[in-house]
Amino acid sequence: MNPFATLIPRGTANALYRALTAALLVLPLLLVTLASVPALVVLPFLPDGSRRAERIVRQLIVWTRSLAARGRA
Repeated sequence: MNPFATLIPRGTANALYRALTAALLVLPLLLVTLASVPALVVLPFLPDGSRRAERIVRQLIVWTRSLAARGRA
């Protein structure tokens, strides 16, 4: 048995675990978002670039929603 299990209530431990997981997952999402900025600035000026830029933004939205859902679950 974990000796620290009685120090932190179960609900609080679950909330803390979810918060730490979400915090760790925010860093890669932030890096991907920052790395996408140059492409999002240049792509609309290229042929068929607007559609590709839109797909990038939609994927970033999906990842952000997934991260937010994981933090709440």
